[in-house]
Amino acid sequence: MADAFLKSGMSYGQALTYLMAGPVTSYVTILAIKKGFGGACSAFI
Repeated sequence: MADAFLKSGMSYGQALTYLMAGPVTSYVTILAIKKGFGGACSAFI
């Protein structure tokens, strides 16, 4: 996927940021992290 971004003209930094930020903003991922860590991460989410 990163290769497709780079071939379309995106810079390395943009591609890396997009790939890292995408899963972090997923609601399912946030719920999984919250369930895994319990109340310890509730202040951050």
